[in-house]
Amino acid sequence: FGKGSWWGHPLYLYFLSLTFTSLLFPLSDKINITAESGQNITLPCRAHNNQKPIIVVEWIRSDLGAGYALLFQDGHFVPDDQHPSFKNRVDLQDRQMKDGDVSLILNNLTPADSGTYECHVFTQGANQRERATEHTSTIELKIIPLSELLQLFFNQKTSCFLVRNLASWQQK
Repeated sequence: FGKGSWWGHPLYLYFLSLTFTSLLFPLSDKINITAESGQNITLPCRAHNNQKPIIVVEWIRSDLGAGYALLFQDGHFVPDDQHPSFKNRVDLQDRQMKDGDVSLILNNLTPADSGTYECHVFTQGANQRERATEHTSTIELKIIPLSELLQLFFNQKTSCFLVRNLASWQQK
């Protein structure tokens, strides 16, 4: 490279374009949520094309392998093959799925609920027998122990303890 010639070098331009592309179009649409053990939480998910009827909503936790968190098909919950840790603890925020809302309510969180959740929506295809699959969101859920104490000292003789729900501070 000669003096000042690196500006026009193809490798420099390539890496510069990669940098701008990664800023404009992030590789992951993962949502990070931190919540407190014992809480109930809603994991957001919305079908992008809500003009077509939603046939199936599937919530899975990818690190668990077999079983799903929730399967809702043709207007009914399907309990077969649901992972035991989610039985009687999950629901859809809106069973009518208005405006494509297929968010998952997860009740009574435990540290074992930490993991990566995926929402999949299957809509009616052009043909009655066809289905269109849509992966709509990936959520990384981290469960922390019960409330952390923050100690605020007003002076040497007085101290105040504040217990605050961290999920409301960190949920995005």
